[in-house]
Amino acid sequence: MYEFLKRTGAVLLALVLTVFPAARVCRAADISGSTVFTAAADGSRQQSLYLWEEGNMPSSVSYTVNDGNYPEGPEFRPYLVTFPVPEGIPVKGALLINAGGAFSSRIDWIEGTPVAREFSRRGYQCFVVNYRLIPYSQADAAVDLARAVRFVRRNASVYRIDPEDIAAIGFSAGGMMIGEMLEGYDGTVNGSALGGVYTPDSLDGESADLAAGAFIYSYIGSMEGPDTDAEKLRKADFPFLYYCYGTADLYLNRFEASLEALANAGIPVTTDVLKGQPHSFGLNGGWVDRFDTLLTGVFEGRLLPGGTISDKPLREQKLVPLSDGTYALLKGQHCSVGSGWYSDDSRILRIYQGLLTAGMRGEAVLSSQKQSLRVRVLSPVPKNRLLKLRVGESCLPELIDRGTSLPLSELGARVSWTVRDTAAARMIDGKLVAVRPGITRITGEFCGRRFSFTLHVLKPFERRNPTRRLKDYSN
Repeated sequence: MYEFLKRTGAVLLALVLTVFPAARVCRAADISGSTVFTAAADGSRQQSLYLWEEGNMPSSVSYTVNDGNYPEGPEFRPYLVTFPVPEGIPVKGALLINAGGAFSSRIDWIEGTPVAREFSRRGYQCFVVNYRLIPYSQADAAVDLARAVRFVRRNASVYRIDPEDIAAIGFSAGGMMIGEMLEGYDGTVNGSALGGVYTPDSLDGESADLAAGAFIYSYIGSMEGPDTDAEKLRKADFPFLYYCYGTADLYLNRFEASLEALANAGIPVTTDVLKGQPHSFGLNGGWVDRFDTLLTGVFEGRLLPGGTISDKPLREQKLVPLSDGTYALLKGQHCSVGSGWYSDDSRILRIYQGLLTAGMRGEAVLSSQKQSLRVRVLSPVPKNRLLKLRVGESCLPELIDRGTSLPLSELGARVSWTVRDTAAARMIDGKLVAVRPGITRITGEFCGRRFSFTLHVLKPFERRNPTRRLKDYSN
């Protein structure tokens, strides 16, 4: 496939440029010579800026002579074009736009400039990324995108955005490039990772993390097919993901295979499938309003797992330290996390949209390069009340404040209850009383059947003054 693209890319591009003159890409002569490192960003007017300093562009391949098989010569330097939000429109955040073209062209007249104009009028500071094409690799293109993200983040105040409110949208190959960046070139990974000669600069100190990635008739993978490595997908620590494609697309099976792989890895994706739409539908199909709503929810902190928008921002939660050295997060709660963390069981703990989301009850390990934390997802116990237990059902751990009394009649009628560790909790006058911080096992028996659950007794201050944000642990 790659050799075929190399051989036919230049021919296809020449045909396109003949039929559609407006499709011609901006060459070096059309740019002033300023770069994202040296130029002063201007949020009031359009700018075209090279992404790399001349003579210092990281690359995984050596490209010095165009033998006629490639769409652009070795003198080409990737660049971005800014599309500021028109005056008078409230700014929501930033959106980096990546047109497709099978890495042999960039279909800017469908998937670049029109998309930037549409979303800029909706309140997004837009940046069209003109990344490298063949013979450069997909990784080279991903590093171009990462460089553009760093420029936007460094100049967040100029563009009047929160530095965390940066997303990217990619069409076809442009989406594959986003996936490549998210899997290996976000954070502070710089061009040196490509293995060539490159001297990092201060812009490389900015994070290339995204708040969201949108894949329009695209998927996480390469021209060869979707990435189905569950472990690799889990470790990528993806932000909010959005897929949109049509049922008449020739690559429909690839989109579905990618979604299946992401689901198997426990990674949620909000998906819109457009009936009858083929490949390259651009802004058509009615997906723009939907994505605008979702992205606004992401930037405002109102997006819940599965793409549901909350009426108000999510309340910040914390990890609660337990007396056995583990940490607790109540089922359904969210906790801010830093980059580089991942869970060994995404059913219990899921890294999602910059948040640690507590899923089903259980225990999982939350790991980073520096440390690991064992976290238990527990069910909250409303004050002075325990949820009724079904006879014969084994329940996972519960939380309770010290000093709280619980009528055992609410645990189940005609059940004989015993407390294993009376130092933490005791039976007093038919009630379970939490005496001091600790862990105890509560066992019930009914008609010869035994069932039990673990009770964590916490200090009241642990509930009122929980630990720091999880991101602080990685410092």
